[in-house]
Amino acid sequence: MGFELKKIGDESFGMAKSLIKDKSYYFALEIIGLYKTLLKQNEYVLSKQLLKSGTSIGANARPVK
Repeated sequence: MGFELKKIGDESFGMAKSLIKDKSYYFALEIIGLYKTLLKQNEYVLSKQLLKSGTSIGANARPVK
């Protein structure tokens, strides 16, 4: 199954453009799941730091064009 790119001005929009966004989103979901598992095991400090660092990649990738 292919995908269609739409050309608007000098920028193309489609699945290829959002690869980093998609990967960072699914990575963040995995980190959140691990965070919840660690909370159940009373690992509060480690889980909090993991959540902060693991989800920051999405915030850092957004400004990059």
